[in-house]
Amino acid sequence: MSIELLVPDLLLEIFFRLPSTVNQKITITQVSQFWRNVGLDNHLFWSSFSAGPSERDCVRVPLIIERSGSSTMLHVEFDFSNGNWPADTALRALVPHVARIEALDVECGIAVDTDVLLSSNLHFPALQTLRLRGWEGWHPFATVSLTAPRLRSLDLRTMDPLDLNALLAPGLESVRMQGVGSLKTLAAVFKQCRLVSHVAFYPRHQLPWTGGEFQGLTKPLAPALRDLELGLTSRDLVRLLNFRFSDVILHRLAAKIPFDSVEMLTALLSGVGPLAVFERSHWQRIELHDDVGRVRSLECWEGATSFPLKEVWDHLSFHHGLRETVREIRIPSRDWGLHLDVLESCPPKLQDGITIGIYISSSRRKGLRMAGGILRLPGLAKIEICGPADELSVEILLEVVAKFEPPEGRMTEVCVGEQRLTSAEENPFVALQMALGERCKICTHCTAKS
Repeated sequence: MSIELLVPDLLLEIFFRLPSTVNQKITITQVSQFWRNVGLDNHLFWSSFSAGPSERDCVRVPLIIERSGSSTMLHVEFDFSNGNWPADTALRALVPHVARIEALDVECGIAVDTDVLLSSNLHFPALQTLRLRGWEGWHPFATVSLTAPRLRSLDLRTMDPLDLNALLAPGLESVRMQGVGSLKTLAAVFKQCRLVSHVAFYPRHQLPWTGGEFQGLTKPLAPALRDLELGLTSRDLVRLLNFRFSDVILHRLAAKIPFDSVEMLTALLSGVGPLAVFERSHWQRIELHDDVGRVRSLECWEGATSFPLKEVWDHLSFHHGLRETVREIRIPSRDWGLHLDVLESCPPKLQDGITIGIYISSSRRKGLRMAGGILRLPGLAKIEICGPADELSVEILLEVVAKFEPPEGRMTEVCVGEQRLTSAEENPFVALQMALGERCKICTHCTAKS
């Protein structure tokens, strides 16, 4: 490559990877005559686009599709959730090109008419990804009636499939349904989609379990399934897991349930090895990891309820050996006193290698107050700040560390995780190490960042 071509090649790479919205694409063609010619002459540039929520985008869609040529495959995203612009104009422009659509993502508002594309029994021979979302909290107002034999990913939210079997292609690998159907719908997914590896199901109708929904299905149910997310009553959840999943080891199981009893934990933990991680990042959410990385995640349905921490901890310790095997405990700073009581009354038994992770919300990073005493844990090896990257002052970190008494005879590591450590000093890590004293040290991960 000659040096004079380097800049144009870099710009082409940037422009053809980043722009997705119709506005961005139009803007690029207005930069100069050079980029106008490049943009207008490149079919691939126009084949992947998102439009809305503006009437101007709606008018431009036919022009965008025309620029994509006649053979380039289309990846289309429409946002009709805000405003009342004529969605049928944009959707109608796609009808002659359904054979070229590989990915279709449509988000609808309550007044949007999508029938021309989604409810006209059209055949999408190349469609692999279909994502259709209505308004959350509303009964389905948009119907779906189409066929897509090559579909691999299906995501329906508050939409009403008129013929579900037509959407359940045998090659489906990922299915998400929210506000759609009942347990019979889930049974149909497992019956027809033997390759499915990820299923998330939150039914619209919480009908009582009869057992007949899954009669006649061969075992193991969904042999390729590795990731299951369910929003059912706790009784139905336990019955389902005991009914047909005994031969399937799920890598991840997430359940959104109205919490009734800790006894349901036994069914949720089927196929899980020794528990290595206990995480309570939110008062309504608990996540457990075993020693090979399998995940069990539980979340309460009702906004006013939460998991009884001590009851859950005691049950897991007695029936699943949590105290003997747990190596990592992640908890929020706001409930420090509650967790302190549990860990002191029923402490982990490992004598070394235990990590305590603390979640600090953004709202508490300027005035952290961890109510409660000091934790004395013989097996403590590391104190870590959890959560996404954000600024964390040395002063706040020291407040967290002050809630721990390091074990005698060995150093306790302190890790800031993905946080950006700040201090009035030039090097915050040097300031931190000086303040930690002789019984704590910055971990090697953080030392490398400094």
